[in-house]
Amino acid sequence: MAKKLSKEIQTGMKDDSFKILENIWGDTPRIWNSDLKGYKRSRTIINYFTRMRFLGKDGSLKLKAKKNKADEMHVPWFNQTIKNLKENQYIIFGHWAALEGKTKLTNIIGVDTGCVWGNKLTAIRLEDRKLFQVKKA
Repeated sequence: MAKKLSKEIQTGMKDDSFKILENIWGDTPRIWNSDLKGYKRSRTIINYFTRMRFLGKDGSLKLKAKKNKADEMHVPWFNQTIKNLKENQYIIFGHWAALEGKTKLTNIIGVDTGCVWGNKLTAIRLEDRKLFQVKKA
């Protein structure tokens, strides 16, 4: 489904990039619904792909929270996603510096360790998932 929706956005950006970008910002709708249409649909897909950090138990986005700990009503997205991965599947993600790369999961790996905030820069070797880090000079 993610690949299909990604392709939908890719095609939309080729055909209607100005209007999509003009309508991209917003925190609603907060939950996916396959009946969404137009720019609301595009915005929701893009929010799930690029801004998702915490989810409600119903899969709704909590876009305002950016820290590393959820409140009792929300969980980090990867705590729900882990259930959908097969044994040899992995997700490598970034853009959540507050986690410092820590997910406590072996097959969901965070590589944003906050270099822009003075912490380490992290890279991963895909063949064996070995992490390499350098401190900010």
